[in-house]
Amino acid sequence: MYGKVPRTVVNLTVDGLLAESAVAVATWVAPFPGRIVNVTAGINVAGTSGTHTFDVNKNGTTIFTNQANRPSTLTTATKTAAAVVPAVTTFAAGDQFSLNVDDVSHASTGGVGATVSLSILPSQLGYY
Repeated sequence: MYGKVPRTVVNLTVDGLLAESAVAVATWVAPFPGRIVNVTAGINVAGTSGTHTFDVNKNGTTIFTNQANRPSTLTTATKTAAAVVPAVTTFAAGDQFSLNVDDVSHASTGGVGATVSLSILPSQLGYY
């Protein structure tokens, strides 16, 4: 196949004031097998200082085995995190992904609303 390989983007979204949560704040069940190419994060309204750190779990286990690689957004002028590649990239149909807010600096002045995006290649199309 020639040209660009089509990617699918799955957005895990959190509304309202961001707060640390051990409970999943957003979920997605994969309807097809695939591979995660990268993960990005952004907040809608920046807080006054500090960062917000997010974790994505597959079937209850983090996809970021090196926790320092989790997407983290600055709450000042930059409201997005650089794209990161998780350690766990492959998934099967039926795998459940969940989003947790792991760290919110200065929660009383924290950001509002966030989206963590998984850029994926569906394997059923034969792209990997």
